[in-house]
Amino acid sequence: MGLRSYINRLCLAIILLGIAVSFALFIYIRDSERKDAEYTLQLAADKHYHALHAEGDLLEKVLQGIASLYDASSAVERDEFAIFVRDIALRHHYIKAVMWLPRIDGDPPAYPVQFVEPETLRASLAGLDFGDDTALAARLQQARQEQRLLTIADPPAADDQAMQVVKLFLPVQSSQNESVSGFVLLLLDFDEFIDAALTHRVRADSILDISLFEATNNRLLLHHPANPHSRRTPGPAARPGDYQRPLQILGQEWLISVRPVPGQFPSGDSLIPWFTLLGCLAITFLVAGVINSNMSRRNYAEAQVREHTRALRKSEERLAQLYDIISSNLDFSSKTRQLLAYGCH
Repeated sequence: MGLRSYINRLCLAIILLGIAVSFALFIYIRDSERKDAEYTLQLAADKHYHALHAEGDLLEKVLQGIASLYDASSAVERDEFAIFVRDIALRHHYIKAVMWLPRIDGDPPAYPVQFVEPETLRASLAGLDFGDDTALAARLQQARQEQRLLTIADPPAADDQAMQVVKLFLPVQSSQNESVSGFVLLLLDFDEFIDAALTHRVRADSILDISLFEATNNRLLLHHPANPHSRRTPGPAARPGDYQRPLQILGQEWLISVRPVPGQFPSGDSLIPWFTLLGCLAITFLVAGVINSNMSRRNYAEAQVREHTRALRKSEERLAQLYDIISSNLDFSSKTRQLLAYGCH
């Protein structure tokens, strides 16, 4: 009974230890996979981040180049503006329009469209004055005083195929002619801007969905899926598994949220930890079963040996008793013969 109890306690200890080691190994492998997936996602996301940042810096230099046209001249004619800007628009296809908005003093000041490239937009923009919008005029005035780039992103259009427009207003003050003052306005297709950044600087088979939010109000501005042929509809809101990072480009702070495409990126939730757990548990119960079986067989063998030993001892005792009886009978017969022989004499 004592040995049986010892075997049971030993097997129970092996099973508990095996379960503990199995789950510890399961957690370690699962956490390692998730950390590796997070690190891989972060590396891929950083490539997208740096690509967008570099393209934004390039675009700001383009704006500064257009502004330098006014800084270097006392007056800029329409043809001069068109020739200078046309080449820029051809090299950067996401620039859909470039305008010159001279500042006309008033209360509030006016910012009408004087020059526009391409010229085909002139008729549709005739009479447009950005100073008519009081809120926009106040922001333009602040940007002019601070000499900084003003970026305004239009709300996402209801039409999935519509262009996501971002307006860039760069204040200009000519050093040659103080009367030349205003803004260079660029209209961007923001979706094509991201395409250009990622196409030139990130491998073509991107496996990440990108969402851009305005940092000031966390408004989703653009969802750029990994598949360029899919519809450019806003994706779901940011979730804890996404990699997010602030992005300072085009004079504004954005929030870039990167999400791996399911099935094309290591998720960190493979079946390897589960297979490891099941394998360790199976080995644990197998070892416990083998030990229990061997100990039981040993216990049975020892019991059989003890039983046979007792049987042999009993046989020896019976044999000894039989020998004593036979010896006593033989001794009695010898004495009887002696007495008979004496009586005859």
